[in-house]
Amino acid sequence: PVVAHRPWWRGKLVQVAGVVAVMYLAYRVRPLDYPWPDRLTWNSLSAHLDDFHIWLLDQRSAEDPSFVFALFDGFATFVDNLVDWFDRLLLWLTWVGTTAAATLVALRFGGWRAAAWVAGALASFALMGLWEQSLQTLALMLAAVSLSLGLGIPLGIVAGLSNRFHRAITPLLDAMQIVPAFAYLLPVVILFSVGPGAAVVSTMIYAIPPAVRITALGIRRVPVNTVEAATSMGSTRGQVLVKVQLPLSRRMLLLGVNQTILFALSMVVIAGLIGGGGLGDVVTSGLYSNPALAILAGAAIVLLAMALDRATEAAADRTDPARRHLSETARKRLHVATLAVAAAVAVAVALAKGLGAAAIYPERASAQEWLLVRVQSALDYIQ
Repeated sequence: PVVAHRPWWRGKLVQVAGVVAVMYLAYRVRPLDYPWPDRLTWNSLSAHLDDFHIWLLDQRSAEDPSFVFALFDGFATFVDNLVDWFDRLLLWLTWVGTTAAATLVALRFGGWRAAAWVAGALASFALMGLWEQSLQTLALMLAAVSLSLGLGIPLGIVAGLSNRFHRAITPLLDAMQIVPAFAYLLPVVILFSVGPGAAVVSTMIYAIPPAVRITALGIRRVPVNTVEAATSMGSTRGQVLVKVQLPLSRRMLLLGVNQTILFALSMVVIAGLIGGGGLGDVVTSGLYSNPALAILAGAAIVLLAMALDRATEAAADRTDPARRHLSETARKRLHVATLAVAAAVAVAVALAKGLGAAAIYPERASAQEWLLVRVQSALDYIQ
């Protein structure tokens, strides 16, 4: 093809310089102050927002709330029950069973390094005397991450397959990540009331965008010639998605899980302000009453995030079909290993219950008092 010559004066740099020159000349000719026109200012916006706030409060306290608030209350109740179910499940396993289950699952899917990280994090929770609060935070994260992935992955798949949907949803995802969390805490509390439900919703607002973005990126990164080859063999769009695109983007999907978990954990402290409980509540309440305990809780949040990050990243690497091709014999061996891990977890829980292990790691066996003294002495030295 013939490349048309473009004159130098039509280049972008020259055009930008021309616009700047015109603006400078206009300023030098009439160096006046031009404030924003009052007729273009929406002075009544704050009043409308105040009226909407009052209406929400009236509807929240009404004896017969509207259908919208009944729907929000139903979702909040569902989320509260989900968090409570995860919390009771972790307590039912006992602290021995929870430790064994988490370590063995990490060993099966992530390798020994991931298992060491998980075991070390759980041991630190026990030594810090924050076992119960850590499990509450883990239950809240399991609920928030499950709902975020349940909504984010399907949206990401659609965004990966449709350019129009991807362009339409991108501004919303940008707003969900850019708007400060404190800006939407009050509306969330009004709509969902204070408690785990509101904490999960505020966490989901921040955790859904990475799930959508990374899932869409994984679908788009599947080689076009691979998709075309599957289509030429007679595969339908659904078969191409399920048997080609999703398996080849498995590592990106697990990376999306990884980032969703980390984004959710970054909201733990803010969730503690609206009834989330767990380590976030310990941090917020300890900032004024017990700074040393708040620092320990902050360290526990960091260790939890690091353990989950290492475990999910290792699982993504080990299950990536582009890097690891398994034979039928190897697949059967892995299935046997999975069954063995499930059996080992069941045996560990049964032995723990048979030997009378407590649901929560006993505080008398922790080193919390010693750690608090050391942390407080360091704070006193700094001050």
